[in-house]
Amino acid sequence: MKFDAKFHPEDCVMGPYQYRPHMEHVWLDVAGKRLMATNGHLAIVIPCEVEADDVSGFIPVAAIEYARSRRSADGDRPGEIELNCRERIEAVGAAFDRPKPEKEFPPVDGAAAKQRRGDPMTVTFAVDARYLYELACALSGGDVDDRPCANVLVTVKAAEGGDQELCALHVESLNDFADARAVASLMPCRLPEKASALQIVPSAPEATEPTP
Repeated sequence: MKFDAKFHPEDCVMGPYQYRPHMEHVWLDVAGKRLMATNGHLAIVIPCEVEADDVSGFIPVAAIEYARSRRSADGDRPGEIELNCRERIEAVGAAFDRPKPEKEFPPVDGAAAKQRRGDPMTVTFAVDARYLYELACALSGGDVDDRPCANVLVTVKAAEGGDQELCALHVESLNDFADARAVASLMPCRLPEKASALQIVPSAPEATEPTP
């Protein structure tokens, strides 16, 4: 099995010893040719290539981290992560036991977002996630480097249909000590293929019978 090293599914698992061992590892779905990971708050599904003798199951984070350290990068390209996923996980010069938690991997597909950009009744905007995090910390007293910050609400003004000019997103803290007088705004990023990073798609029009 191999996947593009730009993806980091191991970053999306639950930390060890948090009483959910079935979320502490990455899951290989051979039939679907994909890797999945979740910690219960977020989930990621990425494509991968599989070999005929690869077997579906858990992959320990340590195996991916080891293979990542041994990958061969091509110039500025991140390269690929390669593992033999059979009864044991094998990488160059190392082998890892496959975890066997009592519970099965969570049904990520059932909880995954089904909507895609451009679907009816969707609002799409692009933001720099780092700036959103910094705003959340600034509003809640968190620290960008050390302390966690509070959750935030993001409000966007939606006009009738189609692309819109860039407009600021209103950000407010859900901290217990939130102050409504504090105003925080975040500008969307410009997307290279679009004039606007904000797209409002109205509901699909209802089908009507043709007029005779």
